[in-house]
Amino acid sequence: MTLRSADVGPARLSLPLRATSTNFGDRAFAVSGPMAWNELPAEVKKEGDREKFKRKLKTHLFQQSYPEQGPLRLNLN
Repeated sequence: MTLRSADVGPARLSLPLRATSTNFGDRAFAVSGPMAWNELPAEVKKEGDREKFKRKLKTHLFQQSYPEQGPLRLNLN
């Protein structure tokens, strides 16, 4: 399986034209979806296998949310 958007140019989605100057429209999926896709690293966007894509996406999002987080260590004492 390949993603059509990954096959075109630099793998960036175009954003809809802004009708107003408010931020309300920026929260619409038609705007926020392409913005989120465009912010993903190329390594994630170019992955053709669905399971590998999901794994890379989860890893990327986790590293964004917890940049200083190292490996999980449980103290069972």
